Amino acid sequence: MSRRPGAGAAATKIPTQTEAGAAACLFLRQIRKVFLFQLNVAAKS
Repeated sequence: MSRRPGAGAAATKIPTQTEAGAAACLFLRQIRKVFLFQLNVAAKS
């Protein structure tokens, strides 16, 4: 599909870093959600 074979190789290498960053961001977001949820539960009880 792509006319430049080099572009495909670069495109496969670059997303690994951005995907790792996105995964870390999602991971931290989930931790924050759980943490806030636990705080709310602790405050209510």
